[in-house]
Amino acid sequence: MRRLTLALTLASCLAGSISIGSAAPSRPATWRTATTAGHVRYAIRPEGAWPDPSLTALRSRVVILLPWQQELLHRLKASNPRLIVLEYKDLGNASSYEPVDGLSTDGVGYAQALAQHPAWLLRNRAGQPIRCFGFPYLWAMDIGNRGFQRAWAGEVVHELKAQGWDGVFMDNVNPTIRYYHDPTDVARYPSDKAYATAVTSALAHIVPRIHAAGKLAMANIGSWPNYRATATRWLRYLDGAMDERFAKFTPARGQGYRTNAEWSEELSILQQVQRQRKWFIGITQSSDRDTRAERFGWATMLLGSGGHATFALQNDANYGVETWFPDYEAPIGQPLDSAHRQPSGVYRRRFSRGLVLVNPTARRHTVRLRGRYSGDGLRSAATATMAPHTGLILVRAKM
Repeated sequence: MRRLTLALTLASCLAGSISIGSAAPSRPATWRTATTAGHVRYAIRPEGAWPDPSLTALRSRVVILLPWQQELLHRLKASNPRLIVLEYKDLGNASSYEPVDGLSTDGVGYAQALAQHPAWLLRNRAGQPIRCFGFPYLWAMDIGNRGFQRAWAGEVVHELKAQGWDGVFMDNVNPTIRYYHDPTDVARYPSDKAYATAVTSALAHIVPRIHAAGKLAMANIGSWPNYRATATRWLRYLDGAMDERFAKFTPARGQGYRTNAEWSEELSILQQVQRQRKWFIGITQSSDRDTRAERFGWATMLLGSGGHATFALQNDANYGVETWFPDYEAPIGQPLDSAHRQPSGVYRRRFSRGLVLVNPTARRHTVRLRGRYSGDGLRSAATATMAPHTGLILVRAKM
C-alpha cells in the first residue's frame, strides 16, 4: 500500500534536482550476488539520491520509478538492458495533487474523475466521495466500474509504450479497503468479498491490455498472507507481486517481526510464486542500517527463491533510499536443495558454496552446521547460536 506522503506538488521541483551524480561509489573488484535471488529498488519517493544509476542497474533485477523519472529509466536501461524498470501507478486510489511534467501516479486523476466522470469516485453510504484515512490527498476509486477500467488501461498503456517502460507496477491492489475506509460504509462494496470482486474485475480487464502491448504487470497486494486465497486468484493475471511487509512489518528496530506461523505462511507464498515462475518482490521494513532485519529478510528470501525473487530492506517513510549490505555479495553459489525445517524450528538450505539458516521462532537455538562455515560474525565455525528472528548467510570455510 502506498506511503507516498510527500506532497507531489513539491515533486516538480525535486524531479529536476534529483541527484544523479557522475562520481560513482567504488565497486568491489569481485562484485557479485547470489544468483538464486536478486534485488529491487522501490524508488517511489522523489527525494532519493542516485549517485551511480549504472551500479543500481547492475545489481538489481527490478526497479520501480515514478512516472516522470524517465531520464533515470533510460540511464538504467542503457546500463543493463535486462533490468526490469516499472512505472508506478496507483490502481485503487487517485491523487488530488497536480501532475508533474504532465504525468501523475494515477491512471485516472481525481480532478479528471470529479469533473468528467463523478461515477468513477467510490462513495460512502451518504453518497460522498471517500477520502482515504491518513492520506487526505488520496481518494478511493470505483475500480469495478468498467468505464474507469477502460480509461485507466488506456492511459497507462499509452505511457508505457510512449516512454519505453518494461511494464507497470500497480499499487493498492488490495483485497480489502479497510486500510483506507470502513468497508461497511462503502455503498457499492460493503464487504471484503465485494471489494475483492471489484479488484478481480479490474485486473481481468486491465492486465490483458497491458500484455497485449507487450508489457509486464506487477502489483502490490496488501496483507497478502491474510488474504492468500484471493491473492492466489489474482496471480493468474499478474507477472509478479509485492509483499510490502515481508518477514518484518514495521520500520522500528527490533519490532514487527512476523510470528513463526506468519513467517511460515510467507515462506510458503514465496515458494508458491516461484513454482509459478512469477516475480516475487519482498520488502522487509526497517531502518537502512538494521543488519539483523536485513539478514532475517534476505535469508528468508534465499530459502524460498527459485530465481524470480527480489528483495530490499527499506523504510516505507523513505522509499527513495537504496540500501546495500555485504551479505548480498556472499558467494554462496547455487542451491542444492529446497528449504528444510529442522526439529528445533530452524530452517536451512544448502548451496554449492554456502549455507543459509533462519530462526523464525521466539527461542534461541544452537545449530550444528555439518561443516565449517564463515560469515556474519562466524569464522570457520562448526556451530552457530541463533537468537529469535535471525538469519545467517554463510560461506564454506576453506580448509
